[in-house]
Amino acid sequence: MLLTAWVGMLLIVKLSVPFTPLRAALLAVVVGGTTLGATLFSGLFGIEPFTFEMAVLFAIVAASATALFRVLYAAMDVWHAKRLAETV
Repeated sequence: MLLTAWVGMLLIVKLSVPFTPLRAALLAVVVGGTTLGATLFSGLFGIEPFTFEMAVLFAIVAASATALFRVLYAAMDVWHAKRLAETV
């Protein structure tokens, strides 16, 4: 669940550039809600406390997901630009 939230936040950041006050507020609410949900309301969502090994694995997987997200986003951006060029 936290990894999905991480990738969702990456997408919000990517789509929100350039940041406006409303977009920054949206990102702050998502980050705050995820943090509160993972810490204060962890029992409600069934999130167990991270051990050191889990935190290291999460960091590795999150970094890998970030790299994959950037590659796929760039590939889709190129595909979309080609598609737009074909329609014009």
